[in-house]
Amino acid sequence: MIFPTQKKASLKKANAELKNAQSNKVGSIAITEEYKLYVENLKKQLSDQEKLFKNKYISKKEFENSKLDFDRSLFQLQNLEADLSSLNATIDSRTSQLNIIEAEIEEVKTLILQRKLTLESAKLDLSKTIIISPIKGFILDKHISIGDVLGSYQKDSIMFTIAESLKNMNLEILIDESDIGNIKLDQKVIFTTDAFPEQKIEANVSQIRYTPIEEQNVITYQVIASFKNLNEILFPGMTANIDIIVDERNDVLKIKNASLSVKLQGVPAKVKKNNWGSGDGGQSQMRDIMGKMNLSKEQQGKMRTIYPQLGKKKEELVNKGMPEEKISKQVSIFFETLFVELLTDDQKNKFFKLKKSSEVKKIYKLIEGQTQEIRISTGLSAGGYTEILQGEVKEGDEIISKVVIKEAEKKALRLF
Repeated sequence: MIFPTQKKASLKKANAELKNAQSNKVGSIAITEEYKLYVENLKKQLSDQEKLFKNKYISKKEFENSKLDFDRSLFQLQNLEADLSSLNATIDSRTSQLNIIEAEIEEVKTLILQRKLTLESAKLDLSKTIIISPIKGFILDKHISIGDVLGSYQKDSIMFTIAESLKNMNLEILIDESDIGNIKLDQKVIFTTDAFPEQKIEANVSQIRYTPIEEQNVITYQVIASFKNLNEILFPGMTANIDIIVDERNDVLKIKNASLSVKLQGVPAKVKKNNWGSGDGGQSQMRDIMGKMNLSKEQQGKMRTIYPQLGKKKEELVNKGMPEEKISKQVSIFFETLFVELLTDDQKNKFFKLKKSSEVKKIYKLIEGQTQEIRISTGLSAGGYTEILQGEVKEGDEIISKVVIKEAEKKALRLF
């Protein structure tokens, strides 16, 4: 630490003067103590002289001389004690002066520290005048112009949108709330773009963001899928047509979806939806499963509290303006969630097996020109086809997928 020359010299001088005063005090104390002994001795002699004078053994002049010597020594002792007091005062003065100089030095130290902090703050402000990108890449978009004023307080202001590289990119996918439960990390995603419609690119789900996005009373969730942009042919902002593989089967027997809606009487059949707790078909199906699961009386009692909740849930979704198809699907999911909560672990396993086996559909097979009704259990459905799990049907069988009804030509009647 460097101090001004004047303060250093003053401190050195004050220390020297204090030591000198302290040394003089030591010598003065020694002389004073020695002289006190001398005065005590003269005092005793004067007392003896006084007795001799009273008894007329010595003359008055001798007594007066002894008394004069004592008074002189006493006066000298008082002078020595006064000198000692003066030295004490000098030492106190020198000590105070030294303390003042030390306080001034501490003040200089504090001032120097303040100056250093001010310098560091100025350096920090200077460093903020240079804006450095956190990554190495290229600029996608610029949000500022020449002459704009920027400040360190503008934490949320965007100056540039920067991409590190186009080799690794992400897909931003919005998934409806009714389907988000099927999405898991690392699931395969296959997509195409309008720029390259014939080229299918694979990605994998890397993030599932839980913040809901509401738009026109529809709730969606953002899912991020990562992929390698080979040859960097895709650019940010492109539109993608996406398929997420939530389940996969290999070497399965499948049938066209159109075959599941055929009705030979000439009226197209409606596909029986497996909507739990919605519609007569769903409720009847639910009663069949409940009968097979041997629910306890307590569980049956709790079941009665579920149906009022379904009504409230449906009313809530209707008020949101949600389409009827989505309302039915949401109510089904809500019902199944409430029902499963009532079951034991063994009952839950049995429930999901029964639910899977209850996916029974009706198809018509052609055998030597004749139709035969076949009931099958179905699995996954995608791409216009449905998986067949069980049923008396094999690869190569002819299944009716469309019925064409021809009406007889009407002829006008002629009147005679």
